[in-house]
Amino acid sequence: MPFMRSAAVFRGAIVSLVLAAPAATSAAVVDLAAAVPGHPGVTYMALLKQAIPNLAENGADKQVEGSLSTPLRHIAGGDNGGDPPDPIVIGVVEAASFQAGGRPRLALLADLGHSEDSVAGTSLLALFDDANVPHLLDAVDVGMDRDTGFSEQDRLRLSPTDDAIITYSEHFNTSQTYGVHSLIFVRHDHWALLEQVFTLSSRACGWLKTETPTFAVRPDPGRAYGQVDVTVRAVVTNDPTDGCDSPAPRPGTRTYRATYRWDARRGRFITPSTALQRLEKLNQADF
Repeated sequence: MPFMRSAAVFRGAIVSLVLAAPAATSAAVVDLAAAVPGHPGVTYMALLKQAIPNLAENGADKQVEGSLSTPLRHIAGGDNGGDPPDPIVIGVVEAASFQAGGRPRLALLADLGHSEDSVAGTSLLALFDDANVPHLLDAVDVGMDRDTGFSEQDRLRLSPTDDAIITYSEHFNTSQTYGVHSLIFVRHDHWALLEQVFTLSSRACGWLKTETPTFAVRPDPGRAYGQVDVTVRAVVTNDPTDGCDSPAPRPGTRTYRATYRWDARRGRFITPSTALQRLEKLNQADF
């Protein structure tokens, strides 16, 4: 299926920027034993142990295991997330450098595995400063589905001094791919959710529907951050096939748009648009 992605890659939307030149993708899978660039003698394992102090290598299978002494808050709040597995087993770890308030910051995204009571995996997003030994500033769970990683474009330039981090969660079966892009930024050295975009791509006998989100930023004079434009393009194409049990939907393209602006009084991004909520309801009806 054209829209399926490898669970080891997790590379979602192509993100365009008009506020400034696009920031180069910096996210990369890292080895826990490797030294953090620019921080001699400091390994990624040492950084992760600030969030999970009892991490250690299991002598039998060489996996890195540990447990969380307190639950991680979930970036989306509410009843999102679930109890992490016990013990947690560190899977893929990715690192991305970015800016917050004009200061260099490092994000580590670590797969902590799945528990039996939740479809979504537990994915630690840890925020570090740029001290000689980077210090943990905040840590949250960003798992929204079975597999989570940085999006193909891992950063979005919100202002000349601030980047947003973009993560992507998904799972798929033979006929559908469920995806969630999370736009996450830093306020007062803590992670904050800008927005989440839910997409559903489907295929059946004789037709294919894909939903592709794109993100752009435009200057917004007088405000701390630019305007964030979110667009989801839903495309239905027909593949004439004999013997289908039901007719294919009409081919065509529909576009859903929302613009988010920073509200200093509320301390968050807001939008008057309900387009993405309408799309989510339509997709839920197709689950």
